[in-house]
Amino acid sequence: MAMLTTDVAAIVTEEEAIAAGYTDAVIADCSMYTLELLIKPGADLDGSFAAFNRNEREMLTVNGWLFDISPD
Repeated sequence: MAMLTTDVAAIVTEEEAIAAGYTDAVIADCSMYTLELLIKPGADLDGSFAAFNRNEREMLTVNGWLFDISPD
């Protein structure tokens, strides 16, 4: 798993995530998890990317190839 930089890891509210450029709302679903995320526009959804988890209010590194991702 890739490490997030300290400033990105410190994002704990949806407003902070939006201000940092995580403006695209998506749903990431696999057989075990459904995540409501904010991602940066143009994120490579087939690779690893940073995302703000809207339910847990934390930054994640998501391995996109493990999820079906659709707009929220």
